[in-house]
Amino acid sequence: MIDGKTNRVIDDIKLGRGITLITVNPLTNKIYTVDSINSTISVIDGKTDKVSGRNATSGNVIGVNTYRDIIYVSSDKYPSVTMLNGTTDKVLAGCSL
Repeated sequence: MIDGKTNRVIDDIKLGRGITLITVNPLTNKIYTVDSINSTISVIDGKTDKVSGRNATSGNVIGVNTYRDIIYVSSDKYPSVTMLNGTTDKVLAGCSL
């Protein structure tokens, strides 16, 4: 983690070796990372700087709907989208395209 005021590293968070995507929900202060090697999405609580959830799915595009608090991840292997509930950090649903 980097302190936004000083630009100094203040903490390390162990996530994985294949982090390819990162997105933030500024309303909930959660950070979502996609690890393409381990096929996981990790959720970091920005208040505690700790991993608050991990889900077995991977993707090549990630987006956040801040109004509905849903995270969308397009699959990097199949024509599908996985949706995460931003409140529970769990998979809400998946849909094939």
